[in-house]
Amino acid sequence: MSDISAHDFYKLGVKVGVRLKVDGVQSTQVNKLLELLNSESDERLAVTLVAIFAHRQANRGYLRISSAKELSDAMKQILECKECSGVRNEARKVLGIAKWVYEALERTTVPPEKIKEISDFPNLLKLLMEAKHY
Repeated sequence: MSDISAHDFYKLGVKVGVRLKVDGVQSTQVNKLLELLNSESDERLAVTLVAIFAHRQANRGYLRISSAKELSDAMKQILECKECSGVRNEARKVLGIAKWVYEALERTTVPPEKIKEISDFPNLLKLLMEAKHY
């Protein structure tokens, strides 16, 4: 997916956030991903480390493998983006959106079979509007 656009990054963020919610990931793990992204001076390496760290955390039981795969796939797509001038900024957008989505879904139950349906903002908003958590 080398011709990824800004719209695609938003969709990646939604997908990652929904996956993290469904997998029951603790919010501290989401924050650790953002911290790691910002801690490495080489931006391509930083994005790569986020993907590797996700798998490390899955092996340690802090993430499910499905979350690690979703995260690493998103980071891979960012790294393969030929139009992107700053991969760290794009990864920051994806992880930032993922965090917001995760937090927006905090008191919402997302049935695992609905994950594929909730892959963009319109479907996310539909789920949030239909939720009975307020």
